[in-house]
Amino acid sequence: MSAIAGIVFFDEAGLPPGMIERMTAAMAQRGPDGIRHRQLGGAAFGHCMLCTTPESLHEIQPLALDDGSAVLVFAGRIDNRRQLHKDLLARGITPRDDTDAELVLRSWECWRETSPDRLLGDFVYFVWCNRTRRLFGARDVAGVRHCYYTAGNGWFAFASEMRSLFATGLLARRLNKDFLYDYIGEQFDRIDDSNSWFEGIQRLPLAHAISVTATGSNKWRYWQVENQPQQSFASMQECQEGFVEVLTQAIESRLRSNGPVGVMLSGGMDSSAITGLIGKRLQHCLQQPLHSYSLVRAERQHCLDWPYIQAMLADNPLLSPTVIDSNLSAEQCRHLLERIPQLDSPQAMAEAMPHMVLAAAAQARGCRVLLDGFAADMLFLSPETSLDLACKYRKWGSVPAILASWHRHQVAGAGRSLFRLTARELLPATIAAQYRRYNRQRRQRIDLEKSITQSLLRRPEALGYIHARETLREQFDAPLRAARPLAPELPAFLRPMLGFAYEVNEPLFGHHHTEVRGPFSDRRVLEFAFAMPIEAKFSRGWTKALLRDGVAGIIPDSVRRRTQIAGHPGWKFYQNLMQHWAAEAAEFWLSPQKDADLLAFFDTGSVDRLLVAAATKDDYEVAIKSMKLAVVGLWLHTFAQDSAGVDVMNNPRPFS
Repeated sequence: MSAIAGIVFFDEAGLPPGMIERMTAAMAQRGPDGIRHRQLGGAAFGHCMLCTTPESLHEIQPLALDDGSAVLVFAGRIDNRRQLHKDLLARGITPRDDTDAELVLRSWECWRETSPDRLLGDFVYFVWCNRTRRLFGARDVAGVRHCYYTAGNGWFAFASEMRSLFATGLLARRLNKDFLYDYIGEQFDRIDDSNSWFEGIQRLPLAHAISVTATGSNKWRYWQVENQPQQSFASMQECQEGFVEVLTQAIESRLRSNGPVGVMLSGGMDSSAITGLIGKRLQHCLQQPLHSYSLVRAERQHCLDWPYIQAMLADNPLLSPTVIDSNLSAEQCRHLLERIPQLDSPQAMAEAMPHMVLAAAAQARGCRVLLDGFAADMLFLSPETSLDLACKYRKWGSVPAILASWHRHQVAGAGRSLFRLTARELLPATIAAQYRRYNRQRRQRIDLEKSITQSLLRRPEALGYIHARETLREQFDAPLRAARPLAPELPAFLRPMLGFAYEVNEPLFGHHHTEVRGPFSDRRVLEFAFAMPIEAKFSRGWTKALLRDGVAGIIPDSVRRRTQIAGHPGWKFYQNLMQHWAAEAAEFWLSPQKDADLLAFFDTGSVDRLLVAAATKDDYEVAIKSMKLAVVGLWLHTFAQDSAGVDVMNNPRPFS
């Protein structure tokens, strides 16, 4: 994926020479097709190019208007190109070429700060207007593309990776303890949509725009999905046909490529639906055979995914498959250890390592575009949530089908949950309120116990951290639920978890010269799904019943009627990796003791005991906790030094 960087000194005489070059050099791996820079009136932009569409082959960025009054830097893909071109012509603006960057710059020229709402696709971009001395930027609605930014006295900087901001020499490394708590405490949800691993560096939230001048910055959400009107359908059949049609459009938009297209094929419903729709409806859009990439356990007879992957491969004979098993070579294990300091966040190794192996395989085959099924889980409801909402909204007729899906997918506790949820709705209001308060306190107590066990934190504020997060979650969710009570997935989507996942994965694939595209994150799909009646999102006999029924005849019935919905082989990759590191990289496990930030937050005696246990016991849970500590220790210890090796000039001061 291409990467962008920029810095603005509102006193244009203050822009130091060579700064933008240092920023792009810190992300040089992201620009295999060229790195370019442009300066205009105190603003300097940089672009690291990865060509993934036919049009990008002749795209040159940063891009300026003919009169030199504005310059843009953009990373992404625009899907409504024809409509944009037509709308611009109607406004008297003729695009100079057919590149996506040109369409984005001309859209800004035409519609200014409302331009992001006109764009369909995955994008992040910034435009500097030299006449008004204003910087404007925006991020797509699902957060597929992202950026970080920081500011000081009279300057503002942004980049696709944090190390690029450190390369300016304008800020010091100060750990944000909230991110450390989130990382170690696995039960925490990521509520914070703006902060990062380091104080002074912020993230632009998904579906947000930002405007920056010499006097400060203003940030706002430009996409209000909760304002979408709820749709009505003559039947569930009509609803499912509409959903599959919109999903097919989203997939087709993501097949625009200047090389082979790949799909991450796990044998689950989401990736199988994408693969099947391409094979049965969109084969004509491909210039080359569709590649597939699958992760499996080395012992394939024990891999739950393998039979379903085989069924998909047999049903799509034109696929060009790559199957990656969990027996990582010694060379791969060494490479993964060496990659940790180069990553933009420790989550990439601790939570997404199998994707790194998959990205390397795609790069080796020259595949720069990969489609995945990410975000589909946010559009449909689990059996537990379906039952919860069916009881809450008194949709009692849906309960039998929901319980059937609960049983079919072997989810425990159906009877207990049904009793609890029914009692919650039928008890008198005062008693029900007390019951909910008791359950909330009980859940917080359990989570607090987990956080103490998992985090090994010694700071007193860690004990109250989970309570503060629960309060923050309620503050975030309440207005959304009030605005759209029958769109229960809305708070989950607009929380930062979706965008954060892309922030972790995007640089990971970008460093392997690969771009991930998610059809379920398409704005059209999201809006359609949010507008569907709640019954369409329920688990009705099956999880994701609407999608399963919609792809009948498109994917094999054995895959469509898969009942086992857990058991991803990724944990086996970690187990093999940790066994190698324990034998060949003993020093790695001591890395938490090398970083002063970690020593300030952790109880070192507990860390020592955990590391000893990891080395002497065959316990996966102990080992994975130790690995997370070791990864963050090595990452923190080397991250800032690896960014550019420049001196710190002054501490950042946030814009107000």
